[in-house]
Amino acid sequence: AQDRRAMAAAQILINGFHYSAQSVQVLIKGKPYSALNEIAYANKVAVGQMKGAGPSKLGTTEGLNEATGSFTIGKEEWLALIADVTGGDPLVGWSSAHVNIVVAYARRGEAMKKDELIGCRLLTDDTSVGFDSVDPIVVKCELDISALRTNGLFAVSGVSL
Repeated sequence: AQDRRAMAAAQILINGFHYSAQSVQVLIKGKPYSALNEIAYANKVAVGQMKGAGPSKLGTTEGLNEATGSFTIGKEEWLALIADVTGGDPLVGWSSAHVNIVVAYARRGEAMKKDELIGCRLLTDDTSVGFDSVDPIVVKCELDISALRTNGLFAVSGVSL
């Protein structure tokens, strides 16, 4: 009976509630930032191939992982974030700091899951002002991510933090 329950839990959810933006909470340096319009992140694993005399590969290496990401945030919140990252010191560059970002999410009635973007550097501050728009000024920031843990799991083995 327990195996059937586990199988049912693993099946695709058809007529239920899926993860959505309404359930997401983003923490940067442990502080919530609700003015993020968007956050995106991904792992990309590059593997080496072992080839022999035949037409097929013999195997692959574990691979090297590269994690990247970006987020879009309101201009006021961006200014507050870089002030926090630099400690307000004008001699400290905001792109020199490493910050951790946590993206937490859940379906209704479910315990929170979290993705951890570890050791992120803020690389860009691409500001967008729409002169024919009533939208607020936003900043898109590209991220260099040292490690990405998706709901507790790394993409490759042997990650040391």
